[in-house]
Amino acid sequence: MLTPEIRKHNFREGFEILLLPSGKRYLFAHVDFKKGPKVSKYFVSLEAIESALEDFEKDCRNVELIFIDEIGKMEMLSNKFAEFVFRILQSDKIVVAVVGLPFVKLVKDYGEVFYLTRNNFNEVLG
Repeated sequence: MLTPEIRKHNFREGFEILLLPSGKRYLFAHVDFKKGPKVSKYFVSLEAIESALEDFEKDCRNVELIFIDEIGKMEMLSNKFAEFVFRILQSDKIVVAVVGLPFVKLVKDYGEVFYLTRNNFNEVLG
């Protein structure tokens, strides 16, 4: 599960959820949305997050490794997303996730945490 930016004329307009390997995309945060919780200048569609999550859970049934980019403020607005995160962290699957700093304390007991910065990237990768 990736959350790439949507850009137009070098301006970030929003974010989508991209599911791998299916390639399905869900627009979940955008400056032009008129409703939903607001994070910075973006309105967030909880419906889009939860729809993507439903498909993602189906894709995850028979895999050993789950990658999530990211567990962040927008995504964690969805209670279903938060529940899913804790369910997979407690499973026997290998989970690699980008975690926003406010949420590190919630996930740190489930595995190893690496703090990446531009300065220590190569060292941590090491």
